[in-house]
Amino acid sequence: MRENRRSFRFHDLDALVGAPSPRKRLFLSDSDFVVVGEVMSAVSRRSAASTARGVTLVELIIWLLVIGILVGGSAALGGQFLRLIVYFPKAVAAHRVAADVLHHIVEGGPSTLGVGSSYGPQIELRGLRHATRLLATEGAVWLAQPGEIGFRTSAGQCIVIRLSGGVIKRSAVLAPSTSPCRTTPRSAEEDIPADGAGDVTMTIPTGRLFRYYNQSGAVVPDGTPYPGTVRRVEITFVAQTGTGVFEDGEARIEKASSVTLRIR
Repeated sequence: MRENRRSFRFHDLDALVGAPSPRKRLFLSDSDFVVVGEVMSAVSRRSAASTARGVTLVELIIWLLVIGILVGGSAALGGQFLRLIVYFPKAVAAHRVAADVLHHIVEGGPSTLGVGSSYGPQIELRGLRHATRLLATEGAVWLAQPGEIGFRTSAGQCIVIRLSGGVIKRSAVLAPSTSPCRTTPRSAEEDIPADGAGDVTMTIPTGRLFRYYNQSGAVVPDGTPYPGTVRRVEITFVAQTGTGVFEDGEARIEKASSVTLRIR
């Protein structure tokens, strides 16, 4: 029986490099194709078996460690996230109250006492930055205590600001330029800010809301300073909710400022 043959024609190496050479033929029989097919099938089965094999004990331990780290980290991050959710609104409230208090002390602001300067529908009291000396016998700052300050503004307002029970309070009166503020009766007090501090309380960890300095930078003793002695006032306080500890979900905002007085 005559065997069927299939031929494939190739250029040999000599032909590729340009050398004159007769062409050669490569012949494969049908049985050769069967052998090649069986080999390819065996290789495919081995590859599939290799792919479908189970994990080793070492690989399993590594995967368990990775999963444990991810789960533990997620729990810690989740706790921090929940703490931030509780902390954030309290921090906003503490920051608002602290900013309002500092602005009222330094610059002044709207008042409900009815003795300030009228700006349209609002009545405002001026702050420490507007303190001025009008009398030879009384300075711009006429009361200097750790938690209380009294000063006269350029608008003729005699103002006292103090810390009481975790709240900043302010009283004021309009006094003639010839009358000392010390002896002029003041109005009722108002809280700063006027709309209330909510759960925010004011504290002074340093023991002093105000610290006073003279022109040379030396500390001025507490009490009734000699006229013209106080030239700069340092303000330090803390606004906080609850304990002020972040781990408890509470907020704590520190504020500090310094005002140089205009003496004329």
